[in-house]
Amino acid sequence: GGAGAPGGAMVGGNGGVGGLGGTGSPGGLLLGTGGAGGSGGLGGDGGAGATVGFAGSGGFGGTGGIAQLIGTGGMGGSGGGIGAGETTVVPPEVAPVGGVGGNGGRGGLLLGTGGVGGNGGATSVGGTLYATGGNGGSGGLVWGNGGT
Repeated sequence: GGAGAPGGAMVGGNGGVGGLGGTGSPGGLLLGTGGAGGSGGLGGDGGAGATVGFAGSGGFGGTGGIAQLIGTGGMGGSGGGIGAGETTVVPPEVAPVGGVGGNGGRGGLLLGTGGVGGNGGATSVGGTLYATGGNGGSGGLVWGNGGT
């Protein structure tokens, strides 16, 4: 995520939003596991000032890659956590939140298990609250279990 604008003597600028994680690569045409999705970027830090700028939100995790014919779907990427900065005074219009975890990739069409969903990013300082995790990927059409 981008750093917060330095801000004036009174109020620091707000941190930027973390970048979106990339999608995992697909598995091999016949057999193979899909690649893991990239993790979302960490939110930017709020700028300095008498009032510190707000933390930026974390980026969303990327989706896991699909398995094509036989194989397990890739794991979804983790969501990015919020940056450093203020979170308790009157927030901006949209309060900073952790990024949602990426969804797991689909299992192979013939045979395979769906990928595991990624974890949600920290949405509070100290990591006591987290954003929603990603959904598990679908299992194979002929045989297979869905991911968690």
